[in-house]
Amino acid sequence: MCTSPPISEKINFEGKALMGPCAGFGYDGDDIIISKAYVGYDLGVGLRFNTSEKLSLLLNADYIGVSH
Repeated sequence: MCTSPPISEKINFEGKALMGPCAGFGYDGDDIIISKAYVGYDLGVGLRFNTSEKLSLLLNADYIGVSH
């Protein structure tokens, strides 16, 4: 889920909440070991500064985590 409501004519607020499956990997010599499956998530906010019709500058902050 992502949102992008305008703050002004040239600035948009952006928020996102993402979630999905992930797995932990490790090595035992030459063998790859999958430890177990987790649920990963990303929560983020940002500002989009629209400098022209084709160019924007982004300022973002994200928190990425894993639920055990």
